[in-house]
Amino acid sequence: MEYGTLVRLSETAKIQAGIDNDGADVYGLIVNNIDMGRLLGLPESQPGHEVFIPGAGIEVFYNVDVEEVKMESRKTIAVSGGFDPVHVGHIRMIQEASVHGDVIVIANSDEWLLRKKGYVFMTFEERAEILSSVKGVKSVHMANDSDDTVCESLREIRPDAFANGGDRKNTNTPEMDLCNELEIEMMWNVGGGKIQSSSDLVANSKVKK
Repeated sequence: MEYGTLVRLSETAKIQAGIDNDGADVYGLIVNNIDMGRLLGLPESQPGHEVFIPGAGIEVFYNVDVEEVKMESRKTIAVSGGFDPVHVGHIRMIQEASVHGDVIVIANSDEWLLRKKGYVFMTFEERAEILSSVKGVKSVHMANDSDDTVCESLREIRPDAFANGGDRKNTNTPEMDLCNELEIEMMWNVGGGKIQSSSDLVANSKVKK
């Protein structure tokens, strides 16, 4: 087993380490692989490990006395949008998507915002900093959106699912065909219906001035 592998101790290992916890599982991390036979002066090689146990320090065990814990990997869920500016609807979409896996945000480029809206209210760097601080977000990517879609970004990232908010339907989502091709699950109405508009927020801020 590799350095840093999470393992569960057998009952024999717990007794050896002097751990009395009423049958509850005890975990540790592999810090070194050793030859227990050589360590104990035995004629035959016996695989073993040095294991760090929180609260107990480092103990040595035979390989049969520790069991590797397979960590279940979470799905990756991609969401996309201009996010200019980020509003409560975006946050709700990300939060709901994060229930299903680690969220990868694909934020449209400043060039895309200029083509679509004629202005950039917040630069990509500003939007990315805010979005990356939202709980559940694993990473933020600038969209490769020269064709006005995030197809190329989805092709590069290959998420398990592509989550869409309440304003996206199977009639206005150009990424559908690519997702079907790459077997990326389509998720709809994530975060509920459209409750705010970035464009309206910017327009209203100008009116109030």
